Amino acid sequence: MSSDWLKDSKKIAAAWVAVFFWSVLIHSSSVFAGVLSLPQSFSIPKPLAGEAQAISIVGSTVLIKGLAHQTSNVFVDGRAVEVNPDGSFETEVILSLGEHEITVACVDPEGGIKEYHKKITAKENHFFLAGLADGTLNLNRSTTQPFNARRDSKALREGFRPDGKLSYYAAAKLQGKYLFKSALDTDKGTQDRLFTYIDPDKYFPIYGDNSTVVYDVNSQGKFYGLFEWDKSGAVFGNFQTQIGDEDSQLLNYNRTLYGGKLHVETPKRTVYGDPVHKSTFFVAEGNQHKGHSELLGTGDSLYYLRHRNILEGSEQVRIEVRDKRSGMVIQTTPLAHGVDYEMKYDEGRITFRKPVSTVAASDTDATASILEGNLVFIVANYEFKDQNAFPISLEDLDHKTGGVRISQHVGDHLRGGVTYVQEEKDDKNLHLIGGDTTVKLGNFTKVNAQLARTRAETSKSFISYNGGFDYTRLEVENASEGTAMKVDVNSSLGEYIGKGKGFLDVAGYWQRIDKDFAATDSMFEAGTRKFGLNLAHEASPVDQFSLLYEQSEIEKSSANRAVENQIQAHRIQHVNTQWRHRRKNILFTTEYAVQRKRASLSPVIDAGEGIANRHLLAERVAYELSPQTTLLGGQQIGLNDLNNSFTTLGFRHRLSEPFFVNGEVGAGPLGNSVVAGIEQVKDKNHSSYTTYTRTHTRTDGKTSIMSFGSNSQVSDKATVRRERQFVTSDRRGSFQSNLAGIQHKITPELGWDATYQRRDETADPVISGSAARDAFSGTATFNQPDKVKAYSKLEYRLNSDDVWQVFSDTQSEFKLTQDFFLYTEYEYSKSQEELTRIDKKQVAVAYRPVDFDWFNGLFKYMRFTDWRPQNLGSAEGGFLETQSTSDVFATEFALDLPHNFQYVNKFALQDEDILAIDPTASVKTPEDLQAILLVNRLNYHITDRFDAALEYRWLRQEGSDVEDREHGALIELTYYILKYIGIGAGFNFTNFSDQLANEDTMRAGGFFLRLQGKY
Repeated sequence: MSSDWLKDSKKIAAAWVAVFFWSVLIHSSSVFAGVLSLPQSFSIPKPLAGEAQAISIVGSTVLIKGLAHQTSNVFVDGRAVEVNPDGSFETEVILSLGEHEITVACVDPEGGIKEYHKKITAKENHFFLAGLADGTLNLNRSTTQPFNARRDSKALREGFRPDGKLSYYAAAKLQGKYLFKSALDTDKGTQDRLFTYIDPDKYFPIYGDNSTVVYDVNSQGKFYGLFEWDKSGAVFGNFQTQIGDEDSQLLNYNRTLYGGKLHVETPKRTVYGDPVHKSTFFVAEGNQHKGHSELLGTGDSLYYLRHRNILEGSEQVRIEVRDKRSGMVIQTTPLAHGVDYEMKYDEGRITFRKPVSTVAASDTDATASILEGNLVFIVANYEFKDQNAFPISLEDLDHKTGGVRISQHVGDHLRGGVTYVQEEKDDKNLHLIGGDTTVKLGNFTKVNAQLARTRAETSKSFISYNGGFDYTRLEVENASEGTAMKVDVNSSLGEYIGKGKGFLDVAGYWQRIDKDFAATDSMFEAGTRKFGLNLAHEASPVDQFSLLYEQSEIEKSSANRAVENQIQAHRIQHVNTQWRHRRKNILFTTEYAVQRKRASLSPVIDAGEGIANRHLLAERVAYELSPQTTLLGGQQIGLNDLNNSFTTLGFRHRLSEPFFVNGEVGAGPLGNSVVAGIEQVKDKNHSSYTTYTRTHTRTDGKTSIMSFGSNSQVSDKATVRRERQFVTSDRRGSFQSNLAGIQHKITPELGWDATYQRRDETADPVISGSAARDAFSGTATFNQPDKVKAYSKLEYRLNSDDVWQVFSDTQSEFKLTQDFFLYTEYEYSKSQEELTRIDKKQVAVAYRPVDFDWFNGLFKYMRFTDWRPQNLGSAEGGFLETQSTSDVFATEFALDLPHNFQYVNKFALQDEDILAIDPTASVKTPEDLQAILLVNRLNYHITDRFDAALEYRWLRQEGSDVEDREHGALIELTYYILKYIGIGAGFNFTNFSDQLANEDTMRAGGFFLRLQGKY
């Protein structure tokens, strides 16, 4: 580490200390009151009731799940529980120590009630253990020679060889509050996965036993250990680093790694419910590469990440909505695997359960124009192996990644935090250091300051605007250093003088991120300076005032494509002030707005609509003529250009519950408009509407707009409005970014929804790499509890350059009888020009009888074609682009025979053709593989203590670089000393040949002793 870096780090530490002590200074209420000259009654407000939670709960958590009719209402101990579309329900109940009776009540639509009562004792101590120990002593006789590295394994070497396996899973709860979990598997390899995900394409998609998979102690290594107490914990195994929170966003560092992590959080809380002390330490092996891909929503469900060979379970996927003006993240939604999306780790392909739109609605007042355009991004952090799919080299094992995050409160109102993270991996080292401080001076008053600095040899992130068919690289320069700073202020001054929230509410932020700042989650804002201020004041029950100012600026030396696409100007400013006054049955809204854009990166829009510099003054009046009818009138004046003036007149009338109609006409120097619509109010929280608008302006000529929207009240004071528009203009053709959708539940079992999206890059600000597109999606579901589950999706996308993509996925699961299950799936995707294709057909059957369990069987057939986009060149070298087609047939069954015999059979057949493409050398390498596996085993239960087994296996593989055959038999006799401990002896016969290296048949095998224990 260079001396300059150390000096800069010291400067950061000194600056953070200065900010910290400045916070201590303003923390003094007497000084603060003197400076602001507030009334003598000024004081830091007491926390709201229920704000702090410092009581340690000792007891047990009980999971309650069941199945009911979709239209039923379910209550657990009097608390309502949500019933899923398939009739299932699930909830958790926290019980104190002692005996309890849990009551589950189900109320059907006719009012009938069924109750289930269960007595449960919550104990201090719980313990669960499942284990398997298997040790063998082998004496091999072999004719093999080390002619093939794949064959030169210890299992085939001649001589005496001890071998064994130990695996266990243990879980315990002690004294009602200490949780311990541990797992060990000595036979497990490393490097392949962080979490084990049972891929239905690699195994069976249906098992017919209604089992639930729980990923509890997944580990990339052989051992996993977890110990938790209160809100603290220590783990050795796989973990998410989770460095950073809402008060240290610039210092976020989120990866899924293998190593050790310690998190300490004191039970003691401040009056606001925050922990007095919180710290996190971690160290991990840097045995894989980190990946970061961002994708603009395209209205589809299928997307390709930048890399292949992703480590299973390492991904962290979220949806971000970014403000259309500043690019700030205004909403983040984490997604869960298996619930929100499915992942094909080898191909780097992600499929969402629902289409991801390009835009989300922006927040507006009910009387203002609805301005759509907040962009929706998919953000994925993950770990991946080398692109050539070979194991990570041994040299990488010495590379370590570590970090520390410490947060400490001084009193109830002041908190400080420091963060340090380092990565070491060849020429891709990263150092992140910084500090943050937070001052809370009331329930609604909070000041937060953050300072961070990075030094990176190189840092790569990728962004795509077309679903992952190609990517733009966001990269910092070699050996570069960057700084980021941010200050957030939120306050409600009314709480200091007894006025409460709503009286002078203030929110503001200032942020500066250098172009070489290398924190992954902030690279889409690198090279920007941003400032925003929002003031809201309820002067009286009939007067509300608000003021908004936002400014964003891009550094001239910055060449970050993602930043340019978001802000679209080197400097952009927005000012908006509004006053709302109600006088009896009249609502007045006065608004003044300034929009200023300098050095615009979107000259088409600025020239066509003249929004480079605009000053607007508007007045809108709503008069309630009767309880059913409201008259509307508005006047907008362009202060610097009268051509921007506009006059509107309209009405809103309630026909009957729940339908309303509205109409509005407008005229001005630039043109005129007519708007008509109908609205349906479903309940007090939800409504939907459709409007048609016709305008005639100088810039666009005649324009028609069809809008579909919805209103959802998310709280007593917050209503979310979504609207999508379809625009046709004489001058500019079809344009705008839109989404229209409908969702309908025909019956409790059957439902469908459909969406249509149109996007044109010339209507929304120019987004490099994107294209105008139409996207349609339709979905149908049918869920009949314990009988049928069916799902079908169809999507179609057409870009303006005639590049199209179609995607469909249909899955169904039938319970034909109590014992017989059928699963079918058809997935198809194809894209023109990008030469991508997915074609998967799969059928599976499971027979799992309950009353006659002498036969159990599984069967499946799958044909799978996968062509990955060719525009995704190799990121780290090696073969990246592949085109493969495979047929897989597999069956397993167990048959109980008379006289204590059991026959077990497994058969699998695979036929695969692969075309590997090296994009750097323009070389295409055809490969093929045909494999057949047959396993037969006959078990004989002689007595209560004696078991015998005879097994025969046969495997044949033929392909471009392999041609071999293995077959052999095994006999074994086991004596059970105790119920769970057995000792066995047997002989293993193995014959194999490798035609590529030697035409002779080789033999290996010998006598073995086995000691096996299970619990």
